[in-house]
Amino acid sequence: MQSEKERTLKKKVFITQACDAGNKGDQGILKSQIALIRKLFPNSEIYVATWWSKELLKRVEPEIRVFSPLVDFKVREKEVPLILYPQTLVITFFLSLVSALSVKFNIRPIYRGDYLIALNDVDVVISSGHQPFVEGSMYGPRTIFSMVANDMVLLWGALDVFIAKKIFSKRFATFPQSVGPFFTLVGRFFARFIFGNLDAVCVREDISKTTLTQLNIKTPIYSLNDMAFFFEPTDQRQVALRRPIVGVSPCYVDGMTKEEKAHYVSVLVETLQKVHEKYGANILFLPSQTTKGKSMSVFGNEDDLEVSRTIQKSMITRFGKVDGAQILFTESVDMFANAISQLDMLIATRMHPTIFAAGSAVPFVEIIYEHKQIGLLKTLSLLEVGINVNDISFEKLFEKSDLVWNHRIEIRNCLKEKVAFLRSRNLPVLENLVRSLVTAD
Repeated sequence: MQSEKERTLKKKVFITQACDAGNKGDQGILKSQIALIRKLFPNSEIYVATWWSKELLKRVEPEIRVFSPLVDFKVREKEVPLILYPQTLVITFFLSLVSALSVKFNIRPIYRGDYLIALNDVDVVISSGHQPFVEGSMYGPRTIFSMVANDMVLLWGALDVFIAKKIFSKRFATFPQSVGPFFTLVGRFFARFIFGNLDAVCVREDISKTTLTQLNIKTPIYSLNDMAFFFEPTDQRQVALRRPIVGVSPCYVDGMTKEEKAHYVSVLVETLQKVHEKYGANILFLPSQTTKGKSMSVFGNEDDLEVSRTIQKSMITRFGKVDGAQILFTESVDMFANAISQLDMLIATRMHPTIFAAGSAVPFVEIIYEHKQIGLLKTLSLLEVGINVNDISFEKLFEKSDLVWNHRIEIRNCLKEKVAFLRSRNLPVLENLVRSLVTAD
């Protein structure tokens, strides 16, 4: 039990490697992490480092301090030409270390002073819970740009760990996240350094735990669940569609070719039309990662709103006007998760829409492109509702959809039982771990 003295402590917590506030899953993760810290330490001051929109993040969580990371440049946007990328990484690494030593000895830093001063000032550093440390997709295509972007995050993580642990002597752990895969010697080197120097590592599925074990990591490892399982939406607005409603949360997988994107769209168009005809269901597009249609990925992909529009337009082109096929744009995770809770079934490619669905006992079909999704389905005992993105066809996706629709009552009951168990088992463990990290001498 937490003492009243502990609850009144004024602690400072730095959440680093936070991802994109335009991604509803990352919003749910971050809000759940912040809610947990504030539950344990109501007077805490929370800092967050992200390489995405600081302005949007402040709108999501207005009472936090937001920083840009040590590694903050994008090759795709040509801030740094690809040929100069290795040299830029070396320069960034050097400037970061010199500036960190300057902060330690009260000398004015020459690079990212605000970030490093804050890092030196906090009680504990926690890596945000999503998938910051990886070298590409296990099942989706890999490109030079995806490898470059992942190198950036690995370097950022290694710098954070080295500076926080070796220079500033801070406690450092992770919120539940997925780890790997690592395809190169460089990636495995960074992974061993990062995870081998932490005080605790939390993973959200067993495949990540196996990856760490194979890397011979000796740091204590906790198998928990994704932080989004603890998210509770406050939005209560009703979706303006009659039931039944089948939701779809589509996205392109990073590295998809033009032909692969066209195939993905075609499969979803045919599947959704069949779902509409056979079940009399209205279709609700729920784009999860959005910046109002602008390209927001270092890989240059369209965001999910644009993908949803493409599918909707293709449905109209192929079948004529489809009544009840609407797109719901949401800027907040509260509105997004609340809309999902009103569905009769969800078809999703991203993982977090299915986590929000599971939290509301909504049956779903998952199009798999990462091992984290397999881990989630194993945790929920629902492997049979997943289909690999490389294997999708209209026949296979509709077969999965038909399976879930016909067994939706059993799946709903399974989800209620599993999610309640996960929350009751894992939340106390996570609370005790965060409490011990923050209050340790």
